[in-house]
Amino acid sequence: MNTKKEYGDNELVPVRMGGKYGYVNLYGEVVIPAQFDGALEFHDGLACVECEDKRGFINKQGELCIPCRYVNTSSFKGEYCMAAIEWGKAGLINRKGDFVIEPIYDNLSHLGNGLCIVTDRFYMEGIVSPERVIAEPQFDRIRCVGDAYSLMSGGLYGLANNEGVMVFPKYNEISLLYNNIFSVCSSGWQVWIDRH
Repeated sequence: MNTKKEYGDNELVPVRMGGKYGYVNLYGEVVIPAQFDGALEFHDGLACVECEDKRGFINKQGELCIPCRYVNTSSFKGEYCMAAIEWGKAGLINRKGDFVIEPIYDNLSHLGNGLCIVTDRFYMEGIVSPERVIAEPQFDRIRCVGDAYSLMSGGLYGLANNEGVMVFPKYNEISLLYNNIFSVCSSGWQVWIDRH
């Protein structure tokens, strides 16, 4: 097994020692002592750790930079990650642990750069960012299509970009052709549109 290829030259690896988790380097040397109830790999300089059924984040020096106060988290992608203060109350936090999207969603999937697909208690999906609500949770399904989003509602498809909904669902099909040019079909005819 090529450990360096898997983890990179500077990675720390979570390991279980004596019922607790810590981190070792690629040579098996303990770098962060085993003190956590759970531990995940580092992403973008931070690793999720668990203490008494709550999650927080440490840096590569083993310092707890975001206290263990969340019931669920994702890994950091850049400056943000999903965090839930209780089940069904998910939001987006920054590297200080402050919510930049309030924890009001049943589910939140961070796409990167603060953009998130969110789900409300009725299983409807929307798109939000720290700056604004791009599309209210009112769609059956949202998927990334190139640099835009395909919105599905009632079996019909629409399109949104990072500024908001461009076309409310009215097409039978939307597919990406190239360079943010989309093919849309409706009632037997087909046209091309761009995401602007």
